[in-house]
Amino acid sequence: MVPDISSSLANLVNTTQHHYAHIAAGHDFIRAWAIQFELVYTDFREVIRDLPADQVPAFTQAYQAVFSYEWEFVAGGLAGFQAKYPTKADLESYKKAVDDLVELAEKLQ
Repeated sequence: MVPDISSSLANLVNTTQHHYAHIAAGHDFIRAWAIQFELVYTDFREVIRDLPADQVPAFTQAYQAVFSYEWEFVAGGLAGFQAKYPTKADLESYKKAVDDLVELAEKLQ
């Protein structure tokens, strides 16, 4: 029996998109954001645990690309994020990482 990972994928997609929108709008760090960040990591672990082995590397790479941006926000708030990623091109790269993760997650649904 194959485990159902659809709810974990849906939460990962929704939260990742919400986090990008939060940062792109210039909102500062809030505690709820950090809690969501931790919960999404749990969803990520749930997904990779139940993916076929050949799909794990691509999904992990896509998640890590988003994680690197989100971590800067968690660790340093908006100011820390903007110090590490100060340009519009950086924000566009973050958006692409989010879009790539969402696309991959939707294919796995």
